[in-house]
Amino acid sequence: MYKLLTHQWKEKIRSSFWQKNIILNIVLGILGLYLILNFIAVSFFADKILLDVFKDCDVIESFTRLLFYYFLN
Repeated sequence: MYKLLTHQWKEKIRSSFWQKNIILNIVLGILGLYLILNFIAVSFFADKILLDVFKDCDVIESFTRLLFYYFLN
């Protein structure tokens, strides 16, 4: 599995498309890193956010309400 991933990585880096759009790839990498960091931050502080928004309910109950609403829409 590791060998397959290394071969795919080398193929991506050595392709002409990667070399032509290096600035675009750097910007996309920074954007991806920013989104990952936001996702991690929200996951750490989700309970505090839910407690601030839904003061009268339990965290688990409010989270399941949001999930239920999300899947209905």
